[in-house]
Amino acid sequence: MGDRPMSVEEIVAAYHAAMLHKSPDELAGLYAEDGLHEFPFGAAPPFQGREEVSAKRPDRLRKREKRRHTRHQGVSASSR
Repeated sequence: MGDRPMSVEEIVAAYHAAMLHKSPDELAGLYAEDGLHEFPFGAAPPFQGREEVSAKRPDRLRKREKRRHTRHQGVSASSR
């Protein structure tokens, strides 16, 4: 995306693509170098930094293989 910060829509689309591709490297690329990924309700210990996201996320992605993904059309204030 160059030097321009990503919009929320771009981040969500890139996250969705990384999950569909089951790519920990694509996913890790969305985090700041020292980013923190926390799981809701303490379901798992947090991941600290891109390297840890990339190294630990593959196991979680493999567990998702049998799940189906549905892409939904976003709703914006201008479309209401």
